[in-house]
Amino acid sequence: MSIELYDFKKDRPNYERRYSIQDIKKTSNCNGNEIEVESLGEQIEKHEKYIEILRRYGEMISNVTEEKFTLLFLTTCGIVISIIDFKETNKEDMRRFKLGMSFKEEAIGKNAVVMAMNLNTPIRLAPEEHNSSTLNNVHEYCVPLNITGNKIGYFNFITDQKSNIDRIVDIAHVIKFYTYYTIINSLNIYDASQQESPMFTRRQLEVLIKMAKGMTEYTISKELGVSIDTIRFHKKVIFKKLDVNCTVEAVIKGLKGNYISLNDT
Repeated sequence: MSIELYDFKKDRPNYERRYSIQDIKKTSNCNGNEIEVESLGEQIEKHEKYIEILRRYGEMISNVTEEKFTLLFLTTCGIVISIIDFKETNKEDMRRFKLGMSFKEEAIGKNAVVMAMNLNTPIRLAPEEHNSSTLNNVHEYCVPLNITGNKIGYFNFITDQKSNIDRIVDIAHVIKFYTYYTIINSLNIYDASQQESPMFTRRQLEVLIKMAKGMTEYTISKELGVSIDTIRFHKKVIFKKLDVNCTVEAVIKGLKGNYISLNDT
């Protein structure tokens, strides 16, 4: 997984992808006007806590899925302020997406971000549904992020592999729920590691938390000092209680039901 942020203090992008100032100096703001690098840096600084949550949870997701996709975090204006590549996506193909890029319709044509802005609901678009030369060979799934009634921005999940998109929709909701509950519950969070719940034993909660960290069955068994077969048994029970079929779905329901602590992940 590679992550791209803009380091406004040093006037250059960080991490794997690197662009010159000229690459991101001019972009469109909400009014369709051009903004300078300093304004882009200010936008990223303003959204820094959300970007950090994405980075933290992105690392976990990268450990538990084999799906290949690129995640863009956009401001309410539709400006890209963070780019995360999962599982060595087609980097040459995905380099079209840059920090400071505008997803307004007049900038790149019809896309999921514009529709999510207008309808305030998750939007999924196939390549043939785009009216955009930039997006004509990718699948998009855009999810609005609202915190206590305030629109924060948009997560836009992009892949060029049709077989990935259904799983990416599940992953999108994991990340959305994680971000939402991390912000909402940051001052008052349920500490599942210290107690049992009516639904799970303490050991089952420990296993679920470690699953959420992206640990393998082998690693969990070593940390808890039990056999892999015991861990597999606990996972089977957890999946049955939550009525899910995989780890990602278990994490979603664990977070939604407050069975696990977000701080523990």
